[in-house]
Amino acid sequence: MLINTQLGFLGSLNDIRNIWSGYAKGWGDRWSPWRPSSGDIDIYQTLAGEKLSGRVLLFGATPELRDLIAQNGGNIVLIDICPEMVGAATKFLRYSNPKNETWIIADWCEMPFFSDYFDLVIGDFMWWLLSVPRQKILRDQIARILKPGRNFVSRVHFCDLVRADQNIEEIIKTNLLRLHRDNSNRPQLREMIIAKIVDATADFNTKRLNIKKHKNSYSRI
Repeated sequence: MLINTQLGFLGSLNDIRNIWSGYAKGWGDRWSPWRPSSGDIDIYQTLAGEKLSGRVLLFGATPELRDLIAQNGGNIVLIDICPEMVGAATKFLRYSNPKNETWIIADWCEMPFFSDYFDLVIGDFMWWLLSVPRQKILRDQIARILKPGRNFVSRVHFCDLVRADQNIEEIIKTNLLRLHRDNSNRPQLREMIIAKIVDATADFNTKRLNIKKHKNSYSRI
C-alpha cells in the first residue's frame, strides 16, 4: 500500500480545487488535446451510442460532452468539485441548456447516487488528478452506480516515454521558433508544446505528474 500512495496525483482536495479553479480562468485558451476535438467527440458518440439518450452522469463540466449528451436527448447530471470550472465551461455551451442540467458540486469519490442508477457514465481526462488509491475508489463507485450492461466512456493522456529525458528548455526554444515562423495556429501549437512539457516533466518511476514544474515551464509560452 505504501507503493500505491506514491503513484498518481499527490495532493489534497483543496489542491485539486485550486488547480481546476486556475484552469477555469483560461478555459477559452485551452485546445486539443486538453479539450476534446471534433474527432474525439465523434469517438465518444460511437462508443456511447444510444446510451447518450438515457440518464447520463458527466464527471467534470466539459462543454463539448454536455452538448453531445443534449444533442442525443440525454438527461445530464454533472458532478464537479470546482464551481468556478462549471461556471467557466458553461459559457462555451453551444447546444445544451444549463436549465435542463442537474449540477452537483461534490467529490467524485463520494457520489450521492443510488446503485444501478445511470445508463452511461462519461468524463474527459478525469484520472490525472487522482492518486491510485482514489482511482480505485472511483472505479468501484462507477461500477456501483451504472445499471447492469451499461457503459463508462472516458479519454486519458498516456505520457510518451520518448519525451521523458527531453530538455524542457530545448522543447520551448525549438517550438517558439515555430510559433514565430507561423502564428496562424498559435493556440493549437501552444497546446502541443504544453503536451510535450507535461511528458518531459512527468515522473515515470512514480507515475506522477509534476504539476508545479510543468506549470512554471509553460507559463513562459
